[in-house]
Amino acid sequence: MTAYVAGVASTPFGKHPNSSTRELFTDAALEALEDASLSASNNAATTGG
Repeated sequence: MTAYVAGVASTPFGKHPNSSTRELFTDAALEALEDASLSASNNAATTGG
């Protein structure tokens, strides 16, 4: 299996009392896809860490 880092993003550090973990991850994942010039429909997997 081959993996590529094609785009990166993160949410701002700090407390986010009005956002769930899922919302924070989704925001960062969509921004990373945009950074990589990809869309969710042509992405096989997204991981965070």
